[in-house]
Amino acid sequence: MADKYDSSEVRRAIAYKISGHRTHDIKKFGRVGNIDVPFISNMISQQSGKCALCSEPMILSGWLPYCVYQFTIDRILDSLPHMK
Repeated sequence: MADKYDSSEVRRAIAYKISGHRTHDIKKFGRVGNIDVPFISNMISQQSGKCALCSEPMILSGWLPYCVYQFTIDRILDSLPHMK
């Protein structure tokens, strides 16, 4: 059975978020981090589609701007780009 957190729609949403983070990382750090779609997809699957902080289900695609339930990709350290 295919992982419901690894659908083509979710992978597109992850790629969209990563693209925005790469742009920000280049502006802030002069380089991009090393996150990629398979890495983030795996993290979402390991978390069963739930937020790592509050355990609420995340909206993985089709979210509205500023929706607090949309998934985010946070940096481990604010002094580095988005890294695995």
